[in-house]
Amino acid sequence: MVKKNTKINWFKRHPVLSTILIIFAMLFIFGFFDSFSSNSGEKHLKEKYEVLDSYCVDRGAGVNMKSLGNRDDQVTEGIIYLYKDCQNSEKYYITILEPTKRCLYSFNGEIIKLWYNSIEQDDFFIPEASKGIIESDTGFFLWKSYARLSYEFEIENGISEMTDSQMMLSLAYKNYLENGITESTLYSIIEYETNDPFNCE
Repeated sequence: MVKKNTKINWFKRHPVLSTILIIFAMLFIFGFFDSFSSNSGEKHLKEKYEVLDSYCVDRGAGVNMKSLGNRDDQVTEGIIYLYKDCQNSEKYYITILEPTKRCLYSFNGEIIKLWYNSIEQDDFFIPEASKGIIESDTGFFLWKSYARLSYEFEIENGISEMTDSQMMLSLAYKNYLENGITESTLYSIIEYETNDPFNCE
């Protein structure tokens, strides 16, 4: 007599349970492969910079790197690839270690989300709810204070006495006074944070 395949018989006797097990197995397999692709941003940074460590939680995502090349490029790439891996974080932190000092850059998650989405959209719109989140952020308050000082300096002294950074802040502030928070505001806030010398100690 031919022995019956007990495994096949078990699946036939329990079709519902068998289906559930197959579904769970598929979810596990796809989840397993997703874990390899979820850190694509970190992988890219590691290929280009010396990444010391990184983390990703809802309250904040960050990466620590050694200083290499152009600072604006390094911070911008850090933000982009952190956002790709950690889209729900409330804050993004980029820490760059130089031989004699440590620089920490902090960005509001709503600003980064809008800024990143604006890169890929021609017709870009900032919802009122997002504007409220940005306006209540400490980083926005600091940007607004320094941008207003640059704007007032331009009115009193003209552009000939201004640095490039002051001129950009003044221009963005004028746009903010006329139109509220726009794409120009987002870019200016990020640029201001990236170039703030007080972030290094």
